[in-house]
Amino acid sequence: MVPVANINGHVSSKFSTAEELIDPSVPELRNLFFDEDEVIPVAEFFSQFQVALKGCGLKTAVDEALVNRRIRCYSNSSHSVLEIQQRAYCLLKSTCRWTSPMSILEGSELRQLKWLPVMDVDGILRLEASNQCRGLKDRLLVNLQLPILDIPISAEWELRLGWLNKLPNSILLGQLNKGLGRNDRAVVDAVCFNIAREGELEVLAAKLMRTPFVLTTKGVFVTPPKAFCCLDSLDASCDRLHPYLENVDNKFWQDHSDLLTHLKVGKGPNPTDLLGVQTILESKVPLGEADIAVAVEILNLASRFDRASLTGLKVLSKDGKFHPIEDISYHNLGPLIQVENVNLTHPDIPFKTIQKVGIESLSDRQIKELLAISDIADEDEFDQKEQVTTGITNTLDAYPVNSTFREYLANADDTKGASVISWLLDERYHPNEKLLTPELKRFQGPSFLVYNDGVFSEDDFKGFKNVGEGSKRQNAASIGQFGRGSQTMYHWTDVPMILSGKYLLILDPQQEVLPKNQIKGKRKPGVKLELSKLKGVCPDQLAP
Repeated sequence: MVPVANINGHVSSKFSTAEELIDPSVPELRNLFFDEDEVIPVAEFFSQFQVALKGCGLKTAVDEALVNRRIRCYSNSSHSVLEIQQRAYCLLKSTCRWTSPMSILEGSELRQLKWLPVMDVDGILRLEASNQCRGLKDRLLVNLQLPILDIPISAEWELRLGWLNKLPNSILLGQLNKGLGRNDRAVVDAVCFNIAREGELEVLAAKLMRTPFVLTTKGVFVTPPKAFCCLDSLDASCDRLHPYLENVDNKFWQDHSDLLTHLKVGKGPNPTDLLGVQTILESKVPLGEADIAVAVEILNLASRFDRASLTGLKVLSKDGKFHPIEDISYHNLGPLIQVENVNLTHPDIPFKTIQKVGIESLSDRQIKELLAISDIADEDEFDQKEQVTTGITNTLDAYPVNSTFREYLANADDTKGASVISWLLDERYHPNEKLLTPELKRFQGPSFLVYNDGVFSEDDFKGFKNVGEGSKRQNAASIGQFGRGSQTMYHWTDVPMILSGKYLLILDPQQEVLPKNQIKGKRKPGVKLELSKLKGVCPDQLAP
């Protein structure tokens, strides 16, 4: 047995075995104990027998048994937290000879006892178990959720304390939300890095989509569906859509592009995004100045897309209301012309945007109304059901150009009352100011005319609605292969015009020159017009 003294050297009346005492000459060991702890041999005894004492197990370095004794002492000590902190810090900075396997540490005293001096979320120093706190390296990941040990420790200590294990997702999301509440960008960055690094994207994606954690160029955080990447001039910017849609901060994108891409943060808003903002604005009518600017910008960005993808898009009118594209026009008749009962575009909408989106001019709308050209009913639209280019290509391959005259004879034979047919090459140029559309000007020059003195029936007109399924399919007495031969006229022109009875039929299968169907967002493939109305509205169309 060894006579014992406390750390200050005061001799005690107690005796102990060598393995329960420490070498008093090792500061790393002495610093682990309180002044009154009786853990060193009496000085004279140690001086005489130190070699023997060390041979009998006197502690000369920190080992696992000593660690366990010290943490039990710290967790049950009546000393102040500050006094415990000094000793515990020394223990955590020491190098320990660990012997127990990692598998038994989960429920061990090392992790379960409250012996670690940590700073809690309120800035108060207290003792906590390692499974209820984290180390300094994880400060940005947990400091708003868990207490923090505010000194660096070795990786071995972190491993033993369980601090290299993955953080629970609930802690990460809680930290993220509290960081957002404090507008703490460092916390947001740290959590985002951790989620991506630990492979938790799939698990957390749904919750992240509802969390406003994406930093924008405006310095605010928004949810991923409201954020878009705009790295160069070709990307659609959301600068003018604030606060509804935002551009991602460039550095935030660079740091977290994988995470953001996984959450479908794209390069510029798509039509669905724009329509979503427009729906919000509709609920706020009448709009303030800022929202009017947003409504105009929605249309500017929408003009980047094909009209077919803009179903449901509405246009802000002069009176501050939203109207479907087909129900609004822009005023192109001059400032002195006053109109009523017509929805006109807001004056802030650029003319370039009006053109790209395909908003109808007031003059075009008036012409269509006077000519009874409807966008709702397609009776006069001649929208051929067969794929147009395929049908015409097949026809032109099957019928060489020199066969066209025979086909015109066949058509004349089919036409009620026809007894005469003539061909004429008209080399004249005709007036082109008052036409159905400006694009028809190029068809007012030299032309090839075919005439017969018969009149098309209504069924004949309807036959042009389908390449290859004309009225001849039902009439076996008619010449030609189901009327397809009549399409040989496309050897001569892309836009044939047929005048018969009281109608003028204009076909435009490539949909390049006729008025637009504002509902479909593309030009009509054909129109049948009454001559009496056409003469009064577009007289030059009849000049040839």
